[in-house]
Amino acid sequence: MLTLCTDRRFLVGELSVEQEDDDRDARTVRVWLTVQGSGSVSDLTAELAEIDGVLLVSGDDANTPRP
Repeated sequence: MLTLCTDRRFLVGELSVEQEDDDRDARTVRVWLTVQGSGSVSDLTAELAEIDGVLLVSGDDANTPRP
């Protein structure tokens, strides 16, 4: 994920990783990251979602006006 972000010329500002405490699925981790760059966050989000093993990706573009 980090390589893809930096390859797309995004700067990763914050990174947080949490592993589930539940023993049912010890392989599941949550990753939150904050990126900055001039590229499209929605394009980056779509590319991150295509990584093998990634279950869900959501993004919020701070440069997009909200209603």
